Amino acid sequence: MSIEEQQSPITSTQHGLVLGREKNGVLLFNGIPYAEPPVGDRRFKRPVSPVSWDDIRDATRFGPAAPQLPSGGMTDSVPVNWNEDCLLLNVCTPAIDQKKRPVLVWIHGGAYRSGQGAVPWYNGTSFALNGDIVVVSINYRLGALGFTDLSRFGDDYATSGVNGICDQIKALEWVRDNISGFGGDPSKVTIAGESAGGFSVATLLGCEQAQGLFRRAIPQSGATHHTLTDDVGKVVADLLMDELGVESIDELKSASVLDILKAQS
Repeated sequence: MSIEEQQSPITSTQHGLVLGREKNGVLLFNGIPYAEPPVGDRRFKRPVSPVSWDDIRDATRFGPAAPQLPSGGMTDSVPVNWNEDCLLLNVCTPAIDQKKRPVLVWIHGGAYRSGQGAVPWYNGTSFALNGDIVVVSINYRLGALGFTDLSRFGDDYATSGVNGICDQIKALEWVRDNISGFGGDPSKVTIAGESAGGFSVATLLGCEQAQGLFRRAIPQSGATHHTLTDDVGKVVADLLMDELGVESIDELKSASVLDILKAQS
């Protein structure tokens, strides 16, 4: 390990050590996986915990966003490097010590079609310094890859219509299990989000699987909202498959990401 790396912050997670960086008085850890990449056979399936690693993982750079096309919104001003291997989160903390700070988990907006946790205006430095809190921002699956009901193809796809929300819950489980290693208190977690992130917060408030993972919630520009019926969800899935010219789940899992993005729009 180089001298520079020795001077950089290193902390442990349940899956291995991560190397961060210091910037503007805070410690940043970016691109940490909270779930296995939803690629190949894992496409359209519920998130599972990541495989542990032996070496120190470089967490000094943001990882890719979830696959998306330009949305026409303000997030288009930020370059988007996307990849299906996107179930990553970022941690900004004032210090790694024995002090257990409140935690803010930010869920980005973007109509469930675009956005990422790495957008500059989600930078948690100000909150971390002025509020002495730990800030976490997350990615989650978007569009057809995160919200297509394919449950007809078996139990492996039972959550496919809400996998984007399942990803958020998995990220909150990661926070519960690991944030103490970043100076945070897992019993003092607040979730917050704007637009689709606000809708997500409202959804998580009523989600049994998310109970106990956070104490407070701040939905911004979002509220409780209607959902599609099972029948309508199946129609939407049929439309996607027709647009792609596929009939089976194996064909759908083999389709290119770009073709899926074009078909969903």
